[in-house]
Amino acid sequence: MKFSRVESCYDPTQTPDTYHTITGISVLLCGVMCARDKRCKSISIKRDGNNVTCYHNTERRLLSTGCDNQYRHFNGYHSSCHYHGVFLNDSYGCRCYGGYIGAWCERLMQDCSDGSTTDHYSDEFGVFHIHPNNAPRAFKVVCAMHWGRTYLVFRQFDSVYVNFSRPWEDYRNGFGNFDKDGLDMLHYVTNNRRHTMKARTELEEDGNTVRKGHHYIDFKVSSENEGYNFTFTSTGTPLENASQALDGLSAFVGARFSTYDVDNDIDNNTNCANVHQSGWWFTTCDGYNPTGQPQPPSVQYKTSDPTQLSWPHPLNYSPVRFSMYLVGNRIDI
Repeated sequence: MKFSRVESCYDPTQTPDTYHTITGISVLLCGVMCARDKRCKSISIKRDGNNVTCYHNTERRLLSTGCDNQYRHFNGYHSSCHYHGVFLNDSYGCRCYGGYIGAWCERLMQDCSDGSTTDHYSDEFGVFHIHPNNAPRAFKVVCAMHWGRTYLVFRQFDSVYVNFSRPWEDYRNGFGNFDKDGLDMLHYVTNNRRHTMKARTELEEDGNTVRKGHHYIDFKVSSENEGYNFTFTSTGTPLENASQALDGLSAFVGARFSTYDVDNDIDNNTNCANVHQSGWWFTTCDGYNPTGQPQPPSVQYKTSDPTQLSWPHPLNYSPVRFSMYLVGNRIDI
């Protein structure tokens, strides 16, 4: 056991946590005796000249200041913080980074929803590593752990600088700045815990940006051997500040994912991924293209261009952005 000093106003003679008092021993021996006792979580020391009084406590001391205390307090701990975590005296624990969690930052989050159950990542947005229990490796993903909800941002299709006409390997492994957030990650995350997929479009309507959303409960993606086809149990309207979008995924349930070099659509004559210049769960080549290229706000309606970013809309508007998020069902969606 190691000990770390903590500033505290506790008087061990007045608290029920103190269960053992010894006078006339050294500070070192006080710590050794605590380390050998499973009940002991901290020690308190009082010096009177060369005389030392040792107190053993069943609880750790929390940070408190603003007092003239004659005691020194030391919290005991059995490990050091792993993976660049920083030990904090005031909370007796480690401040973890990069997706690591646990008392000593000893393991990665299984998914972004773990960020909502630890104070390491409350109200954070950024790049983290996750490792679902069923996955053979870790993945680098974007997590948004704020606004009372936690999202895994699977992909935002909104940039003319991103080429979504990619080979199968790229979609499997991930591409762009987040080179591990591909279909493999989606398979392991959605089959490790229950998740809801949120699909959200942003459109320009009469000069205003309007957000429309739809969510898919118990969304799961199969393995590569099954073509990464997906299922879900039900659909609904997001509870966030977004109006109802039309359902754009139900038509693709059971379809295998397609790319220009792996043609899994049901059109026998054409590779729809080639036609749309993107990758998606295509069935035929006359449907919507969520991974297509976004158009400027001046192009308000869906055109006949098959490479255009598109999603169902009652007035056939063309979205300027399409995003997909995963939300762990352990929290409010």
